[in-house]
Amino acid sequence: MIPWGGPTVRAMAALDLTNADLFVPVLPAMGAGIAWVLLASYLIGRRERSKIGICDMSDAPPADTLASVKRTPSGPGSVHRDDLSTRQRVVTRGRQISNVMLTIAW
Repeated sequence: MIPWGGPTVRAMAALDLTNADLFVPVLPAMGAGIAWVLLASYLIGRRERSKIGICDMSDAPPADTLASVKRTPSGPGSVHRDDLSTRQRVVTRGRQISNVMLTIAW
């Protein structure tokens, strides 16, 4: 447990205690913290699943049929789905290149 490392060692040195004297009483609080994080993530996951819904991908149409579907114009500046996917591919490609450059620079 990262936050307990340095301060615990300093407290042991300052109080002239062993690790069992200082660290063992902290274990129930650490266990409760871990249990809370797991419970909270489970509850948040259930709430998000109910918002999004569960998709069964076995009934989904092939990807090439989705790309050919056009969006109905909804006003000025409306974009066809094909144009949107092309623009999205360009943005994704740019992000990939920038990620590679940052990784190499690091």
